[in-house]
Amino acid sequence: MSTTQTREIKFRAWAEDIMFQPTRITFAGSVVYCYDPENDYDFQIEPKYLMQYTGLKDKNGVEIYEGDILTTDGKNHGTFVVWATESACWAFTRKHSDTITPLFHEDYWSSEVIGNIHENPDLLGGEK
Repeated sequence: MSTTQTREIKFRAWAEDIMFQPTRITFAGSVVYCYDPENDYDFQIEPKYLMQYTGLKDKNGVEIYEGDILTTDGKNHGTFVVWATESACWAFTRKHSDTITPLFHEDYWSSEVIGNIHENPDLLGGEK
């Protein structure tokens, strides 16, 4: 008997100071078109503004997306979530760092999403 697991594939996008879940994504060379059903508009964005759902949730049941800033034990360590291509896993990193730390069960299970790198760069020491 084989067991097949499925994982929910979804994205969110950041465009013109709006965070939304696109219902249609079109890749055209170095740009991405993301349809926002709430505004009935196709936004043209750079790929870095398209963030994938990790399939994980924080301690409060909040979905964790690429680019989310997480706290551990209520402390902001300035880390956010990225896809680590070399390791083929979701990982933590810091702004201006090449170091990654794989995101393990105990990390996200005790973490809390406090923002993301686009809406809340001030949480990483950047300007809003």
